[in-house]
Amino acid sequence: MVGLSERFSGTVLIVLITIVNATSMSWFGYDQGVFSGVLISKDFKKWFPETNEANISGITSSCFALGAFFGAIFAFTLGDKLGRRKTIAPYFACLNLHVGLCSKIAMRKPAR
Repeated sequence: MVGLSERFSGTVLIVLITIVNATSMSWFGYDQGVFSGVLISKDFKKWFPETNEANISGITSSCFALGAFFGAIFAFTLGDKLGRRKTIAPYFACLNLHVGLCSKIAMRKPAR
């Protein structure tokens, strides 16, 4: 099986890695936008009235970014210990997440 490093090299490889990284960061930005919408929704404020206070709301949204940061560190250390193939395999299980996100984006009416 021919790997990507044998097919692509130099500038082409850097451009492809940049495109994949930009796509990944776009998903993260989309998730942050959804999360900020959740924080100000009436239902969320009804069930979690503590977040009406600015400090608590800020801490709640900061935990989202901290989770992403520590998740990246965990994935890095796990990948270092287990190896590339054993680390990549669980990410295919997250395919349903991407299918769900794409179906949410493609919806014409909000779900009730």
